[in-house]
Amino acid sequence: MTQSVTPVACGIWIKDQKVFMQKRPEGKICAGAWEFPGGKVEVGESSEAALCREMAEELGLTVTILQKLGRVTHTYPHGTVAIDFFLMEAEGRPQAKESQTFAFFSKDEIPTESLPTVFEALELARF
Repeated sequence: MTQSVTPVACGIWIKDQKVFMQKRPEGKICAGAWEFPGGKVEVGESSEAALCREMAEELGLTVTILQKLGRVTHTYPHGTVAIDFFLMEAEGRPQAKESQTFAFFSKDEIPTESLPTVFEALELARF
């Protein structure tokens, strides 16, 4: 049986030499792990549109996509994801609409409890 791949779009927001990350809330897959914000790409939706939608839904932010950094594919026990990572800017103050914790981290402060794709994405961003 072939396992399907879930398309995901995530944004990397760098401000004052720190990168924005959020902690996955309780009740979600990989709860407690730090990640870059974003989410699943819906059928018929572009990765860019998905990122903008997810940022508004989860954090109440309006984003401007600056550049596509690349794609990272990773297989977790629950399934495989293909994540398009984008460098972005955001307007507004983040709001925890899904009760998630979030913060800006310097390169030396990236939590060790981050999803494996975080470190690959940081290499793409040259952060």
